[in-house]
Amino acid sequence: MKQHKQNGWFHSSEFMRAAGVMHNVATTEHTRWLGMAGYKYMSLHVDQRTGDFIIRDSEGNIVDNDVLYEMFPELQD
Repeated sequence: MKQHKQNGWFHSSEFMRAAGVMHNVATTEHTRWLGMAGYKYMSLHVDQRTGDFIIRDSEGNIVDNDVLYEMFPELQD
């Protein structure tokens, strides 16, 4: 996914893609997150000024790209 180099946030154009993939996985593969403590709940945090976003785990930590792409390989370019 496209990210801003200066802050690591995902570009706003990737929001629907990320939300769609996460929603599809959550509704069809209910256990993909098992074995990955802290990732049962994930949040998309959107900057209302730009639409750019980050993804946070159950504890509010930003999800590392390696973990994100392991859980959702559909998002990796």
